[in-house]
Amino acid sequence: MTKLINLNGQRYVLPSMSNKEISALAGVLVTLVPVTNEYDYDKSEYMYAPAAASAQVQIEEMELTDRETAKTISRTSYESYKQRQAAKETT
Repeated sequence: MTKLINLNGQRYVLPSMSNKEISALAGVLVTLVPVTNEYDYDKSEYMYAPAAASAQVQIEEMELTDRETAKTISRTSYESYKQRQAAKETT
């Protein structure tokens, strides 16, 4: 299993770290405040403002699959899915 950090829904693989180091990292990251943007059409530029909530941080463990294998499985399973959907439509 690989340890990951989930920061606002984006997962990142953690390097080899002790639980204490991971806890310290998560403690710092949770203090971050995401920034949102809105577009000012009159000035043709973006405006940036802090979001209402702080960052969501979770430490997770999961099994990782190599990228090529994941792509192949995704492609073939999607083809199977499309075939099942087409079969349902003809019945």
